[in-house]
Amino acid sequence: MNSVDLSLWYGVTGLALLAIFLTVFVARQRQMQSALRLSEEKFSKAVGFSPDAVTLSHVSDGRFIEVNDSFSSLTGYSRQEALGRTSIELGLWDDPGDRQALLQRLQNSGSVRNQEMAFRHKDGQRLYTLLSTAVFQLDRQPCLLTVARDITEWKQAQTRLQRLAERDRLIAETAMRIHRYFDLDDILNVTVTEVRQVLNVDRAFIHQIHQDNTSTIVAEARSETAASLLGQEAEIPTQGIRARMEQSSVVQVDDVSAIDSDCPYRNFVQRYGTQAAMGAAILIDNALFGVLVVHQCHRPRPWLAHESKLLAQVSTQMAIAIKQAILQQKLIDVNLTLEQQVGERTAQLKQRMQELQERNQLLDFFLHAVSHDLRTSALGSLMTLQSLASPDKEGATIPSSVLRRMRQGAEQQLQKLESLQDIYKAKAVGLELMPTAMALVNLVSPVVDELTPLIIKNQAQIILQLPEDLPSLWVDAAYIRQVFYQLILNAILHNAPEIKITITAWPQGDRLYCRVEDNGCGISPALRDRLFELCTDRPKVHHYGRICLGLYRCRQIVEAHQGAITAHAAEPGTAIELALPLAQ
Repeated sequence: MNSVDLSLWYGVTGLALLAIFLTVFVARQRQMQSALRLSEEKFSKAVGFSPDAVTLSHVSDGRFIEVNDSFSSLTGYSRQEALGRTSIELGLWDDPGDRQALLQRLQNSGSVRNQEMAFRHKDGQRLYTLLSTAVFQLDRQPCLLTVARDITEWKQAQTRLQRLAERDRLIAETAMRIHRYFDLDDILNVTVTEVRQVLNVDRAFIHQIHQDNTSTIVAEARSETAASLLGQEAEIPTQGIRARMEQSSVVQVDDVSAIDSDCPYRNFVQRYGTQAAMGAAILIDNALFGVLVVHQCHRPRPWLAHESKLLAQVSTQMAIAIKQAILQQKLIDVNLTLEQQVGERTAQLKQRMQELQERNQLLDFFLHAVSHDLRTSALGSLMTLQSLASPDKEGATIPSSVLRRMRQGAEQQLQKLESLQDIYKAKAVGLELMPTAMALVNLVSPVVDELTPLIIKNQAQIILQLPEDLPSLWVDAAYIRQVFYQLILNAILHNAPEIKITITAWPQGDRLYCRVEDNGCGISPALRDRLFELCTDRPKVHHYGRICLGLYRCRQIVEAHQGAITAHAAEPGTAIELALPLAQ
């Protein structure tokens, strides 16, 4: 084979091989295109039927290449409105800063999975999604495949549950604080303070409806900028409030300006700068106690359902606490009444027992006086008469000394009987005083003159240290002379001869203090503490009956003058101190 033929053979062979190669290449291209079309169809169907929103966009400019029907359903934008535009241009991002944070994470890791993102619907509503995105190459260009699952309902349900849990927690805490108190004012003040903090309002107060159909603001919590309503009478017809509360337990006004201009409530709230209001009835035994009210002052406020429910539940807890406080107060009043009645009855019984005891003591004393003192005097007279009536003394004359002793005994008996009679009369009906203004010296001097024979007989000494400028007393002269007579007489009779008795006086306040002091043998502390009492259990002493009767009588007279009488130890001897009223 020559060279020409050889060249021709190589040329034909090359063309054949090229034809075969081209045939194989074209076949492979057709096969790849068919596979690509099939893959695109599968991808398109998968994306189109996906319940999640799926988008394709260029990484370079963020413009959408493709969106599925779920994207349109989720965002409100049709496929035609979305293609060729960016998410920023459509206003999809609730917070544009979230987009920058998402792109930063994509640069670092290349993909993001299950990230919560908030978007905006075409009508402005907030959407919540669970977003996953990744970068991939499409026609040698970096593209972004994004899948967003709608979790708005789940998020709203979660928010509602959180609000319910928060509301229940707040109600429980508020109820716990309210029920800590039993005083009505404390309950009202704690309630308005808690409600204002929980609902974040400008003013919270209690509008109490009284039984006479008047109404008063009885408790209030407010911000510094809100005007005070505390203590004011609301110029609102209470019948209208009752009728409104009977229709609905909670009344809310989102914008006060929308209320009819002739409504009295509008005039009342606008006077104090209120823009929105809400009130819940406080019912106690199905009767309207009042209304728990909250005000928003700086702007209208659309009250949420959970806020009105919270206010209603707080008012219910408040009604329970108020009822408990009312019952507690009634119980306290009943206990106080019972305690008062028991105390009065006990005091009456004590007084009756004391009266009975005093009567028994007086009876014992009378028996003692009759059986002891009067019996002694009677026995002395009887013995004298028996000695005179003996057979060997028939026609005997009675010595003057015997007659004198008989006369003294009879006088003593008469004095004791008169003292017993006076004591009994004073205890039964009291002393009838006829007070006049008297100088002390004019009361004491006649007593000293009357006792002069006894003073001389016992060589006693009476010293009157009475200043001339002493104010006058307001006393019954006859009775007070009896007191000084008894005190001087006791000092002379119950001490040795040559006793010295000093009488002094000084004014203090509205009283004149008088002191009768002797330098005798004194009195024991046990007897001195009970010297003016009327009882029969003291130690037997000489002339005890006369001392007891006389000093008890002194006590009766002094106390009838609203004065006081006390016994004190002197160095030596005994001092009796009187406090008597001064003349005005």
